[in-house]
Amino acid sequence: ALLFRMVGTFFAVSCGNLNAKEKIFLAFAWMPKATVQAALGPIFLERARLLEMTEMYQMGEQILTLAVLSILITAPLGAVSIMGLGPKLLDKNKNEQDDEEDENDNVNVDPENEVNEFHMVQDKDED
Repeated sequence: ALLFRMVGTFFAVSCGNLNAKEKIFLAFAWMPKATVQAALGPIFLERARLLEMTEMYQMGEQILTLAVLSILITAPLGAVSIMGLGPKLLDKNKNEQDDEEDENDNVNVDPENEVNEFHMVQDKDED
């Protein structure tokens, strides 16, 4: 089922202007992370308790246990795959690289030092 979902995700994003590496990354990023199980897991047990259906307690506890296990397994796998594959499959946008270079060029600039260095270079050239 997981393989079918990943293939389906790959084809679902094929209509856009993404390259193959970005499509593969999205297939892994959209892996199930048990968010639905986290939301719905405790509801059955809570309803059984509210309606005093003691025969359903055991089933509710099993559902809650499976929900917690699915969260503990799939959420870390999803996070690790995103953190591991992101730097390998995704490239920085050209505009983002230019912005970072501009920021790095302006870091720790001392105008007085630059003027002094300019005069030193001129003096050396005149000798």
